[in-house]
Amino acid sequence: MIIWQEILIIAFWALVITLLVKLIIWIFDQSALTSGKIFDYRPYQLNAALKRCYFLFPVENTCFNGVAFHRGMHIRVVTIQQVIIEGKFIGVNHDDLFCVVTNQQAIAENMYAVKEVHVLTEMNMQDIA
Repeated sequence: MIIWQEILIIAFWALVITLLVKLIIWIFDQSALTSGKIFDYRPYQLNAALKRCYFLFPVENTCFNGVAFHRGMHIRVVTIQQVIIEGKFIGVNHDDLFCVVTNQQAIAENMYAVKEVHVLTEMNMQDIA
């Protein structure tokens, strides 16, 4: 009988220690999210990510509802779910996905999920890279 009590006590303390470790890890993850350290990229990493976007979205020109736009244009996209994406148009691939680079992220969206596209300004290629 004493052996089972000791096993239950050891199992209980193992559970408590595991939960404490998970809580500490969660607290540090939350502080990293709120401090913005996750988006702290170096310039060469951003350039490499942009090169991958150019490779994955090779078609530079496309047309949507009669409006033509090409790589480098500053556009505003409104999706069917009323999500507004504003950034620089990178390209389209052959699966009808297009890529827009915002200040914080590169977004790939399906052309069938797009409700409206508005061209805001045209940018030079040097402004993107």
